Amino acid sequence: MATQIGWQEMYDWLVSHPSGDATPASIRNYLMGQSWEFLNSYYQKRTAEVRADLAVARRKLDSDPETVKARQDAAAAIAERDRAYQELGWSRLFSTVVNGGYLITDCCANRIELAGLFDPIKDTGGMSPQWLQKIMSEQPALMRRMVWTKYETPQEQSQRSQQTDEATKQVLLDTCRRLNLNYSDGSVALVLQAFPDGVDAFTLEQAISSGQIHIQNAAWDEVEQHTKDLIREHNRKWAALGRTKTISEIKSLSAQEREERESIFTRVSARPAPVAHVEPLPPALTADVLKAASTEKLRLWITRYGRESMNARLENRF
Repeated sequence: MATQIGWQEMYDWLVSHPSGDATPASIRNYLMGQSWEFLNSYYQKRTAEVRADLAVARRKLDSDPETVKARQDAAAAIAERDRAYQELGWSRLFSTVVNGGYLITDCCANRIELAGLFDPIKDTGGMSPQWLQKIMSEQPALMRRMVWTKYETPQEQSQRSQQTDEATKQVLLDTCRRLNLNYSDGSVALVLQAFPDGVDAFTLEQAISSGQIHIQNAAWDEVEQHTKDLIREHNRKWAALGRTKTISEIKSLSAQEREERESIFTRVSARPAPVAHVEPLPPALTADVLKAASTEKLRLWITRYGRESMNARLENRF
């Protein structure tokens, strides 16, 4: 090492790295007038001592708990930064419109496919949106191996959301009619919030029965309106069947419906004991209304008004 540097470099280094209690001035006086051989030997000795001191200091730092923890925290922060940067790159890829109107779906299969297509030597610009558009144009068959969705403009998304909301409102209205529940702006907002992507009748009824969402019972005037609406739908249904079914098929369907309704009244062989709190049967529930009502309506009215009153109304006794 001494042969690779000049006398002046060795002299300056030794003066700037005094040993023990020595000072730069004392080292300068000590080395003044010494031969080249002495300066070279002293230089070799001092550099070895400095390396040994540095090794001891490094070992102390490596074994210090605070230093170890600081290094681990720094490594974790760097790894988290790298993951965040990678996720940013993936998000840019999966938000890039390709092939005239499609978005590649963010899933493991697509990530593996794209990672396999990336060449870090040739693709010096990284996995950028420009790179994705380039490989999609060069390999048209790639779309068949990947999961994708149709790109929607904000206007198309708003229109689809409105259509979904209207379908959900119709499901809620049908459910409220069948279960005698209150259909209002509050119940609509509650269901739309619970099911922003739409819901079917079965799922909605399960959510109501399990207490996931709470909808109040309908008032009597709303129950009457629900009944009228169900009657109108019933009439429209049979009018449509009259245009598409034969007379024998209509008779068969009518017999099935009649049996279903009559089974509600005959399911229990013994007559139930009179209930003191049974309400009087309203005049609005005429025999025609009872015959056209759904099975759910009939069960509810039997519980509320009693079987005897409803049988008497059906038989036109009052």
